[in-house]
Amino acid sequence: MKRSRLLIAVLTLGLLAGACSPTHERRPVSLREVAPPEGELSGKIAYVSETGVGTSVLVVQDLVSGDVNELDVPGAFIDSPEWSPDGTRLAYASAGDDGIMHIWVANADGGSAKQITDGKGSDDYPTFSPDGSEIAFASTRASDGSWHLYKTGIGGGTVEQLTSGTSEDVYPTWDPNGGRIVYSSKTGDSDYSLYSVDVASGSTERLTDDPAGTDLFPSFSPDGSKVAFASTRLDEVWQIYTLDPVSGDVERLIGSDSSDRHPVFSPDGKYIAIATDHLAVYAGPGGELSDGKLRWRLTDEPALSPTWTS
Repeated sequence: MKRSRLLIAVLTLGLLAGACSPTHERRPVSLREVAPPEGELSGKIAYVSETGVGTSVLVVQDLVSGDVNELDVPGAFIDSPEWSPDGTRLAYASAGDDGIMHIWVANADGGSAKQITDGKGSDDYPTFSPDGSEIAFASTRASDGSWHLYKTGIGGGTVEQLTSGTSEDVYPTWDPNGGRIVYSSKTGDSDYSLYSVDVASGSTERLTDDPAGTDLFPSFSPDGSKVAFASTRLDEVWQIYTLDPVSGDVERLIGSDSSDRHPVFSPDGKYIAIATDHLAVYAGPGGELSDGKLRWRLTDEPALSPTWTS
């Protein structure tokens, strides 16, 4: 768990370091936030809420009723929740009985939580296969302690390694059309870039290569046509971008005055939720919010790692 928390701490420091003064490239989005109009958003968002140093809880917000519930799941430190494709389960990372971060799966209400990975390495960042039968995740279980990608069944059991080598591979997101996983990877002192791995063959492909910054937190759109991610390639500030995984085209979603990361598409692909010092929502690529605002605020309290289901 120490290595997992160290990586999270390093990434958090990077996020805080990115909060510099806005330039002409970015607009004061955070100062103009309002709540979303009633009935505009639907579904549920699960996220992590930090409760202290090294402690956090799993929270689910109903976007229709407004109800917010803290789920009673095992572990004092929760990370990286992910809804199953049908919205009936949540995968997340939490410390097991051995005190090391492992992957757990629970019902949507937090019930029947089960630890599905174990071992001496830390496991984090789960993502479901399109049919919900498997979970890919990042782990330090390799002999050299590097982060690589693995997959296992929804109930645990045999673990298959997907990436290897001298790289550090984190934040997998499974293509909803199946066949490949996009993730962030770095080697040595280089910055993180986006890569994909073919689940069947293990072949990898580099998708982004911008020397000006780091690319993290990739997340597929529901139809698989876009990958949203956060990058520091402009002003060394975390901003949201989208990638066409076929053409390789990258577009910035919006120039924001805040440090935006952890993007996740709404189930209909019309919106992107992000974590800044709270949760907020942008219109998706090429869209606009119905009231003409740049961003809607979802929470007042700090929140991380949102995941959205219908």
